[in-house]
Amino acid sequence: MRRCSVFDSEKLFDQCVRAAGGQRVQEIVGSSPNFDNADYLFQSNNVVAEFKSLQKDFLTAPDVQMKMHQMFNRWVDDGQIAPQYGEAIIRTDQLPIDCARQLIAVFKDPLEQPLKKANKQISKTKQHLPCLDAVGLLILSNDGNYALDPEMTAHVLYHSLKEKYSSIEHVLLVSANVVTNIPGIAAESFPFISIGIPKRRKLPEAFLSKLGSCWIDILRTATGRNLSAFSRLLPAQRADVQAMRFIQLNDRVLYSRRAERHGSSRHLRV
Repeated sequence: MRRCSVFDSEKLFDQCVRAAGGQRVQEIVGSSPNFDNADYLFQSNNVVAEFKSLQKDFLTAPDVQMKMHQMFNRWVDDGQIAPQYGEAIIRTDQLPIDCARQLIAVFKDPLEQPLKKANKQISKTKQHLPCLDAVGLLILSNDGNYALDPEMTAHVLYHSLKEKYSSIEHVLLVSANVVTNIPGIAAESFPFISIGIPKRRKLPEAFLSKLGSCWIDILRTATGRNLSAFSRLLPAQRADVQAMRFIQLNDRVLYSRRAERHGSSRHLRV
């Protein structure tokens, strides 16, 4: 079964940005600026944002699979973990700290390039507009990287951003091609997950809620789905985020909460 993006998430998010009162930076500086610009400016909210799409499922790359296979075998040989037979889910919080760091590095490396580029784009845009005191926002859309579930993404971002890429102060995880399926809630919902970075500025709740509401409205029109209205962002319980996984449903990919917990919010802040 082919795994591909059905919708162009960035084009849809362009519509979301305009509905929320923002604009593309190229509408201000022209289509061929002399610097590497970020995508969006929310002038009234003092926010500069860059959109990045994760499309390549790097975990399926032969070199990555070989690296992980060798790593797991080494851990077993060294007595750090017990042998695993058949399919097994390896979680960083269930590994010795040294093993967890090695595993995180496998996921971290492919994210370094887009993070580094987004950081530069946000910084350069703040200098050129100028709006040096604007908050830097990274909008990260998962449109095909099935290796990164929400918890791992948040974990990798934390380790990547805690000491580097200071122009990125907040991250939003979105997608037009992935939905969350939460037991006890009838309607599927598209992810809109807000991630604050420790020791960096937070985005106002009102701004995030407006952006989330516009995003759901755009998706409702684009997908033809009867999506529920955006509910306010609520802090996610760790168990809720841990339970989210990718599963396949027909030709689409879903996040599934496997835990038998019922929650009222499908829009999370972690």
